[in-house]
Amino acid sequence: MASDNVTEMDITEPVQCFGLQADPDDCYSQNKRISRNQLQNQVGGYVFQNNPEGQLRSFICTGSSSRNYRVRSHEPRLEDVPCVFQLIQQGKGKNIVQLLIHFSEGYRTRKDDPLLFVLAICCRSNDIETKKSGYSALNSICRIPTQLFRFLDFYKKIGIAQLLSKGWGSAHRKAICDWYLSYGTDEGKLKLLALHITKYCKRYGWRHKNVIRLAHLKVKEENPVLKYLVIVAVKGKKYADSTKFLQKQMEQEHFQNSLLKEIVDILSVIEIAKITKDVAQTKRLILKHRLVREQLPTSCLNDIGIWLALARHMPLTALVRNLGKMSKLELFKRRTSAEEEICFEEHLIIDKLKNKELLAKEMVHPFTYMLALSQYKKGENHSGKLKWPVYPQICSALEEGLYLSFINIKPTKKRFLLALDISKAMEESVNVVGAPTLQALEVAAFMSTLAIKTENNCEAIVFKGENVDVLPVSSSNTIEEVTENIRNLAHPMTDIPADPSWPFKYAIEKNKEYDIFVIYTDSNASLGNPHPSQALQFYRQATGNKEVRLVVCNLACSDVSIGDTEDPLTLTVCGFDSYVPQIISDFLNREF
Repeated sequence: MASDNVTEMDITEPVQCFGLQADPDDCYSQNKRISRNQLQNQVGGYVFQNNPEGQLRSFICTGSSSRNYRVRSHEPRLEDVPCVFQLIQQGKGKNIVQLLIHFSEGYRTRKDDPLLFVLAICCRSNDIETKKSGYSALNSICRIPTQLFRFLDFYKKIGIAQLLSKGWGSAHRKAICDWYLSYGTDEGKLKLLALHITKYCKRYGWRHKNVIRLAHLKVKEENPVLKYLVIVAVKGKKYADSTKFLQKQMEQEHFQNSLLKEIVDILSVIEIAKITKDVAQTKRLILKHRLVREQLPTSCLNDIGIWLALARHMPLTALVRNLGKMSKLELFKRRTSAEEEICFEEHLIIDKLKNKELLAKEMVHPFTYMLALSQYKKGENHSGKLKWPVYPQICSALEEGLYLSFINIKPTKKRFLLALDISKAMEESVNVVGAPTLQALEVAAFMSTLAIKTENNCEAIVFKGENVDVLPVSSSNTIEEVTENIRNLAHPMTDIPADPSWPFKYAIEKNKEYDIFVIYTDSNASLGNPHPSQALQFYRQATGNKEVRLVVCNLACSDVSIGDTEDPLTLTVCGFDSYVPQIISDFLNREF
């Protein structure tokens, strides 16, 4: 697609498009405040500040409701979320909990801490309805023990900060008991509990035995499997096996073919794996019983053979997370042909990384692979404590898997205009919130490539200063080619902030009809005219399409937006991580 330079629109004369005319008196420069919900940014333009619900969404997604987000952010504190208390005072406690459930069930949060912290505040609230709603949502939000333990950690710390009682009230004890009892009598759920109490033994200073004792959990003998697992969690397997309760169950005629016998045997296997020094035996147990990494002692996790066995049945996403550790052990180092097992396992891992069926089954988003690939190429983790040699065959497998995972993206069948801010700030080496190994421009280029390849009606432009150009891109382009095209248009670099109203000006001037605008920017609005939110409103009026949606991706800041945060058809994304694409997809498909 050829470059199509567009000149600055003359705002001193009425603007006409789609048969409608805009009076210049209705448009104001971006250095003028047009809403009480705006604040002035560092270059003098006015942008929208998130309202309490918007701040809460930002906190849940990015871990911060303010602009001072850091990748290595501190643990959540009460002073970080005044928006939660404002909403509770407004009688919107139930709405908070519903929002938590929405983000939790969709796996849309960057990590669990912000979500669990807000849930703990709700459960500590003096508002009865808020507290009741919070506890009723505990099971759906805390799906594994790690999440439950973190919730309890926050619950305790909030109580200390608010000078509340350290004891557990009846409502709290009941909610915790219900969490364990929710495993019920279902065979699948009880096996899951056996996995949970052995995989997640201790987190954040909490153990199952402490939690169960404080909750005063009692399990009736009518559910022998659950009762046995609770005894194991509290007093250990050795004690549980010696109880009269189990001895009585073993005397039952059906015991040898029962679920209880199966659970007793698998827990015995895990106990053997924890104490054996025989690596070969541990490997056999892993392969036969599909033991997971967390069920093994850390002392054996520096052995290549153990990782080869774990990799056989390791979920794809877990495999991707552990590529650095396996590379450090030189698992992928080219060896002699005599080491056939090593070569087989290496090929198995590489094949899993680019397996279409696994990618589809686990619904791996391409951006997850993009993050993994950029991190792996760096040769170290975020903290720099784990370093590894970078193997080209792993990079190739990740890249191939990345493009194969595009099949997981369902097209919206809408008309898109992607607009990429290519001002200097977008290409500076700053951490993107949630994607610290990528520059803002690289994230924008990747998401543009993804949209172009999956949507049938999608155009892209770039803008900087007072200029806008059509981005030459097609569905056949690779991510690297799109990134290179963007950088070519970005040079020479300029310190002049981009005018984020340009996407709408472009659409108006070219008489283009779109359903969705997606802007990737640092939200440093220029002093251009008009405000982006005004330009969007005029575009809706001009086209007669009141349902035009706007997605603003703030890649270099965390709590401001060039879009109107009070507009239900505008989504502001603060930062970018592997969950953001799904949030955008839900928004574009009108799920919220």
